[in-house]
Amino acid sequence: MDSAIDGGFAELRQRLGGEDQIALFEYWSERRNGRRMPSRADIDPAELGKLLPNLMLIEATDGATRRYRYRLVGTRVVQATGEDRTGRHFDEVEFFHRFPDVLAQYGQIIETASPQFMPEPFCNETHGTTYEVERLMLPLGRNDAQVDMILVHFRFMSGPYSNGK
Repeated sequence: MDSAIDGGFAELRQRLGGEDQIALFEYWSERRNGRRMPSRADIDPAELGKLLPNLMLIEATDGATRRYRYRLVGTRVVQATGEDRTGRHFDEVEFFHRFPDVLAQYGQIIETASPQFMPEPFCNETHGTTYEVERLMLPLGRNDAQVDMILVHFRFMSGPYSNGK
């Protein structure tokens, strides 16, 4: 087995269907450098090049209640949703009120510090259009004990933003 794909993530790696997902997963795995997860400082957006349009970087903040904030939203994601959510919190976005299970999935990443790959209901808030999307979620943390950011990649399987890869 490739040393970059250890820690029980080989099965997840095999489920990934797109070249971009595989490339991002392998990049994330290499940046772990033997740890449970890489930190945000280990991720260089310049190295992600063609992946950037389909990426989001989500900050998880702890306090009295956990909140999630969009730190980076790729251009294809902005176009597909019909809105730029950069800087906004999830609780300010209607999507999460309609799909609370998606919010729970982000919580699961925080609790398990493990990557996830699954379909997501994806909607254009302006036009009401929905797309079939696969989502890869990769935890990032300053230490191996706590996730503080989540790197998210969307693979559009249908509609005008489908990249088919």
